[in-house]
Amino acid sequence: SASGWVGGEADDHDQGEQSYGAAREGTVGKPPGVDLSHSGDGASSGRVGQHLQELELGRVGGSMAVLQHAELLLRLRWLDLRAAAVSNKDMPPLASLTSLQGIDLSFCRRISSKALIHLPPSLITLYAKGLVLGTGPDEGLPHVESSDEEVWRSEDGVFEMTDDDEDEDDGKTEMEGGRGAEDLCGLRQLTRLEELDLSGTEVTVAALAVESGMLPPSLRKLHLNSCLGLALGLPEVLPPTLTHLQINGCSGLSDGAVEGVARKCGQLRELGVVGVQLGDAAAAAIASLRKLQVLGVRADGKSMLTDHGRAMLYSMPSTVVIVGGRSGWCRE
Repeated sequence: SASGWVGGEADDHDQGEQSYGAAREGTVGKPPGVDLSHSGDGASSGRVGQHLQELELGRVGGSMAVLQHAELLLRLRWLDLRAAAVSNKDMPPLASLTSLQGIDLSFCRRISSKALIHLPPSLITLYAKGLVLGTGPDEGLPHVESSDEEVWRSEDGVFEMTDDDEDEDDGKTEMEGGRGAEDLCGLRQLTRLEELDLSGTEVTVAALAVESGMLPPSLRKLHLNSCLGLALGLPEVLPPTLTHLQINGCSGLSDGAVEGVARKCGQLRELGVVGVQLGDAAAAAIASLRKLQVLGVRADGKSMLTDHGRAMLYSMPSTVVIVGGRSGWCRE
């Protein structure tokens, strides 16, 4: 339904928890948990208990010592490390958490994609917005701190593009490489993964395509908002079974790339293409998506759509079209 979609996946932490519950079909909602964000010593791990199913280490200074006591976390199903002071060296114990189904690593500035190899294959949901690709800051790579707002701009829970985003052109061509060409190898072992968020990262098409594709066939929801390194080859690496795709702000994608995505992923129910070069060819392909329920587009003067293209999108009988522009958002 339209109520389940926030323009451009704005507050993914809140929505992510809902998506996590939805991904675990047949189970009850969000499991009981504990917030250790204000716990500053390892003694807290002894108070967690073996029946804990959800753990939040907080946004500022949650103790990482609890991760060293995997025997206390064997039933853990959801781990929230968003913006926590976790580093690559803290990650190996996660491999033993065989019940873990969801983890949020978004904006953890001291870990890199190399740490993904330590994630257990039981994962269904992985949020890693702003993840550093390649060698992390703990391994000698110069690292520049940035805020959540720099990677992900939102206002009142709505995705918003800036002039800099719209005008930026990184010049990448189809299947061009770049940083991260082999940095997502940890995704290969996540054969049950259904939802992945790599928004605000430097991921490239080559990184997703290496060795016949990093994205598992089980994947249903993919968030690649503001990934400026994505280019024409994106359709080639996407699983055709995707039902949700957010590529808002991916200014390197052309009208032809979006058309290819729509042709490849015929099962899409939600699609976000705000800030993408959308023309009539892509509009025609999107209009052919019979299962599409929610579409996020841009309809101001910067759009490549003609009146004919807009008419094709707005006349889709079963789709709510959410229009993003300078004046805000509205539903058609």
